Amino acid sequence: MAKHWSSSGFSDLSERLARAVEWLRGFGVRTDGTRLAHYHRAIKDLTAASERADPAELRAMWPQVANALYEANEYVTIHRSFADGRHDAFVSPRLEAIAGGPLSYADEDSSSGNRPRNLIFELLVGARLVDSGLGLIPSDRSDVESTIERMRLVIECKRPRTEAKVERRTKDARDQLLAKMASGARDSALGIIALDLTRLTNPEFGLLVRMPADAGTEALANYLRAFFDRRAEFFAHISSQHVSGLLLRISILAHFTGELSPTYCQQWTLVGLRSAGQRARWALRALNQALQLGTVKDG
Repeated sequence: MAKHWSSSGFSDLSERLARAVEWLRGFGVRTDGTRLAHYHRAIKDLTAASERADPAELRAMWPQVANALYEANEYVTIHRSFADGRHDAFVSPRLEAIAGGPLSYADEDSSSGNRPRNLIFELLVGARLVDSGLGLIPSDRSDVESTIERMRLVIECKRPRTEAKVERRTKDARDQLLAKMASGARDSALGIIALDLTRLTNPEFGLLVRMPADAGTEALANYLRAFFDRRAEFFAHISSQHVSGLLLRISILAHFTGELSPTYCQQWTLVGLRSAGQRARWALRALNQALQLGTVKDG
């Protein structure tokens, strides 16, 4: 289990988002008139409302601004991890479309365009690895590639939108990994399926409240553990000698006891599947340790 939590005031988030937007423009990404511009305006309005300190006004605004806070934090996370330019070869091909798509992920489907948020998830996985001290291997074959313990990590990223699609998307990821790894040295590669459960779990942008931060950590970790346990036999069945890792992610906004501003929480859990051989187990153990040590908190 690893976490990346960022707690900051609305004004600070607005400034961080502005820096992320300027960074994207440096890659030629058009942001004017996109959902990024909408998020920036929404957070500025929320900042002004918070300064007026009217609880009723803030509660009334929440349904309209919750999605903006979620997704602004994702752009900010990506910028923070990649702003130094060391991984531009990985980042650049994924940036062209990431300002597109509908305003809210609740309105997203295959016809409205889910590619922008799929690319964002790939960038978030890459950011998690970079924050944990790993390098990235630019590749047009895989969503994310890295190395650890002399093993190549090949990661396929999926964002199931409904319970019914969890198994289908996971099988798709397994099959895609096996096809992509067939052209390389399989014995030195470890396939990992990464699943983002955020939309599946919290489509209405609910807020985690009335608990201290430590309890929030435990609640999110328990949720990811229970998600895996309910499907343990399925995951064991679809795993193979070469696809034997599962990386789960969930993000949520929390208003923890004693905190003045909401905290953006990303919780990650890495699971070794039953099929993992000895070399894969060593690599998964090293990766899990890196994810743990790479835990960061901004703000």
